[in-house]
Amino acid sequence: QRVLEWVHPDTDTALREGQAAAINTLLEPWAGTPPRAEVQERIQSELVEAYGDPRLSTAEWGRASKEALTVMRGWLTGASLEQFLEIVSAVEGSHMWEPRRDFWQGIYKNGLIEEAWVILSPQAARLARDRARRSDDKEYLSHARVRDAGSEVRCYLVLRCGEGVVIEGSHNFSVRFYKKSNGSCPSLYEDSYSKHDFNRDRANAWISHVGAWQARVQSEILKLRRG
Repeated sequence: QRVLEWVHPDTDTALREGQAAAINTLLEPWAGTPPRAEVQERIQSELVEAYGDPRLSTAEWGRASKEALTVMRGWLTGASLEQFLEIVSAVEGSHMWEPRRDFWQGIYKNGLIEEAWVILSPQAARLARDRARRSDDKEYLSHARVRDAGSEVRCYLVLRCGEGVVIEGSHNFSVRFYKKSNGSCPSLYEDSYSKHDFNRDRANAWISHVGAWQARVQSEILKLRRG
């Protein structure tokens, strides 16, 4: 509580000298052992409010330790995944989405996802902005956009799993898998993406959500993690 009050002494200003020491003090103790959910949420929201998302706002986070950044990015991976699942659940409107939601939550809890980045269609981005305003939670604004979506409503989730990348998408999108060596492997944390970046023929493998798709997707993720 004392460190948070030091970081954010009032509602309009944030500590600008010594912020790296404050960030490290708040995050380093949780390397390998996460705090209680309410403690994590408090620290995470206060630091994002003060210094922005470290995946985007590198200037404010540039002097923080590697250990602190790893902790924060790990926490934000969970936040990005939950944001994607929440927003897509609201815009998808299909009973087929619920098994996919449960699957990706399980994959994350099993430690198979290192980083995540959300890409929203215009419709979904409007919903995210509305939820950010109503909840006063700026983490809803940490996402990319589909720059050539047109009337499409599909959203995407970019996941780093080991050295590879996995793309999930809403609305009948098949899961794509990219090895690090693939020249078409999407990067994380861009401001915008083209829907053509995720064409199926650019991926090393792809799996549709039919039959025992969960086992096949997990198997491909494990292959990526082994390199």
